[in-house]
Amino acid sequence: ATHVSLLVPKMECPVACWPKVKETLETQPFVTNVTLAPQQDENAIDNPQVVIEFAEGFDAEKAIEAIGAAGFEGASVVAAK
Repeated sequence: ATHVSLLVPKMECPVACWPKVKETLETQPFVTNVTLAPQQDENAIDNPQVVIEFAEGFDAEKAIEAIGAAGFEGASVVAAK
């Protein structure tokens, strides 16, 4: 699998925001897994990055559009591996 990290600046809390971002990304084609980057405080999001594992065919732009439509605009790709 290949990985890409997305910075999601509007993802501010682990209770409401993160599950919605995860669920939205997991419904995207070719996404195999979505994990939250390590946080310093487990009750807050101080590092609003998610790591997406995906198979060939994944479209990062479409994934960013999807989470934007879910209320998390302004996401961007941080690093692709």
